[in-house]
Amino acid sequence: MSLKAFVLVDEITNLSDARYCAGMGVDVLGFHFNDERDDQQFTEISEWVAGVDFSATFQTEDVLTIQEKLAQHTLSYLIVRDVNILDQIQHFDKPIILRIDINGKAQLEVLNQLMEDHHELVSYFYISCIDPNLVADCIIVTNQLAADFPILVDFGFEASTVEQFIEESGVKGIVLQGSEEEQTGFKDYGYIMDVLEELEED
Repeated sequence: MSLKAFVLVDEITNLSDARYCAGMGVDVLGFHFNDERDDQQFTEISEWVAGVDFSATFQTEDVLTIQEKLAQHTLSYLIVRDVNILDQIQHFDKPIILRIDINGKAQLEVLNQLMEDHHELVSYFYISCIDPNLVADCIIVTNQLAADFPILVDFGFEASTVEQFIEESGVKGIVLQGSEEEQTGFKDYGYIMDVLEELEED
C-alpha cells in the first residue's frame, strides 16, 4: 500500500500505532528519545515493524549523545531543532529534518532566510505552527516557500481536505502525531485513520 504524499507520524509510543501506520504505507515513524525507557520502547516496537523508516528526536542537542544513540539503534532520519549542530551531525550520514516551531510572526518573517541558509544540509523542513492564531499566516508563508524548499507541515488540513491541501500548497508532505493506547492492544486510530485513508493511492 502507498500514499499520495510523504507522511511522517511522530511521537510513536505503542506498537498498535506503529503497525497500523506502517501497514497504511507511511514513510517514517518518529520516536522521541528522552531517557533509557524510550530506548527500550523503540527496540520493542521497531523489531515488530517492517517496510518503514524510523526517525529520532532527541531531548538533548549534545552531538556525542546523538552519535551514541545512532550506534545503538537503526534510525533513518534525525529530527533536530538547533541549527547550530547541523554542520556536525551532517557527518553522521543521516537525512536531517529540521523542525521549526512557529509561535510568533517574527519567526515567519525570517523563515525564508533560515531555509536559504540551511537547505543544503536539510532533507526536509518540518514546520509546526504552535500558535493556533497564526495558522492562516503560516499557511500563506509555507505555501510561498514550498516551491523552493522541501516542507512538511502539521497544520492547515483536516482529513477531508488533506489531499487538496497538499496539491494546492505544494508541500512535500505532512506530519501526524501518534497517541496513547486506551489499553494494551486496544486503539482508536481516529484522526490518523481518516487522514491516511484519504491519502491512499487509488
